[in-house]
Amino acid sequence: MSSTNKKVRIEKTDNWGGVIGKDKAHAKKRIGWIDLIRVTSAFLVIVSHASYQYWAALPGTIPDSYWLFTNFTDTFSRCAVPLFLMVSGYLILKKPNSLKHGYFKRLLKIGIPLVVWSVIHLVIQYHYRGVDGMGNPVNVYNGIRCILTGNVSEHLWFLYAIISLYIAAPILHSYLKSASRENKIYFLLLWGCACFLWPIISNVLAMLFEIKKVNFNFYIVGENLGFFVAGYFLGHRTINPKICFLCLISFFIIAVTITWVGFYVSETENMRTALALYLRIPLVLMLFVVLKYIGDTNFYKHSVFSVGTSRLALLTFGIYLVHIPVTYAFGKNLFGFSLNIHTFDPWFSQPLTAGIVYAISALTVWMLQKLPLARWILP
Repeated sequence: MSSTNKKVRIEKTDNWGGVIGKDKAHAKKRIGWIDLIRVTSAFLVIVSHASYQYWAALPGTIPDSYWLFTNFTDTFSRCAVPLFLMVSGYLILKKPNSLKHGYFKRLLKIGIPLVVWSVIHLVIQYHYRGVDGMGNPVNVYNGIRCILTGNVSEHLWFLYAIISLYIAAPILHSYLKSASRENKIYFLLLWGCACFLWPIISNVLAMLFEIKKVNFNFYIVGENLGFFVAGYFLGHRTINPKICFLCLISFFIIAVTITWVGFYVSETENMRTALALYLRIPLVLMLFVVLKYIGDTNFYKHSVFSVGTSRLALLTFGIYLVHIPVTYAFGKNLFGFSLNIHTFDPWFSQPLTAGIVYAISALTVWMLQKLPLARWILP
């Protein structure tokens, strides 16, 4: 057969790094570190929702060991959605974002699931609670209000965020393509100052001078936008082993510090929340660096674990969307038994609940994706 008659199969990737088409589960070439980050992030999201009642409690209201464990793991789970943003930024910003070719289709791939899953959650709320996320009776009018205000379900906020970033993607791509390395670093430093250093400094100044707040903000750089661009920037960097080790150690030191402050300092609810929010940027960047380094190693790439991770990575968007109903079903004893953080000792219940919810969610998505038109609600 001549070369001109050979059919060449081109593997296209979706916005989440998955391969589009019927051969997607058997794709030969995957980006290992992206798959690893996506699978890890999806699991961390479930961990956060599996232990909410414990990490939200004040010290002394539950056993100390339970509080310390759930709040320490909460530090990891807060990195989940920003990691998704960084992966999306790398995948979207590295290629042209033409308004004519695929741009609006990409928005539809997020917009349609947002509407459909919002309706699904509203139906669930109507059946079990009788009120929506805003505390109003569930009906068409109030449902539209919830969707417009983002009050259907907490985890759906990511879809609102990613849609806004997709809208800005063509502009960002043009900037990053022509910007120098120094200019990109300046952008990230400005983002770090705006969303990390300045909130701390402004709060200290407000306390020192006994004012409500300092009336100055970096309105041009938002946290989500920064994660989106940081994913593109760090995704193209080769991670040094020493840098990876330094990030890993620093991550655990900061996580332990947040947990310690929250436990030992009196009246710490606001301080604990503030610390977690202020330090989220360095925590997310450190975890991204560690996971990217691991995913880029030859040992990982040629391991059986990487094969399983690549297959699971194709389901992560769906897992993110369906895990709340699955978690709710276990909590309401709909499978014939109840499983949540209260079922056993939290040291055992939390990972067990998160693992089972993850597995059931993945199986559910895998089966649903075989149905006609499922790709529109579980891309």
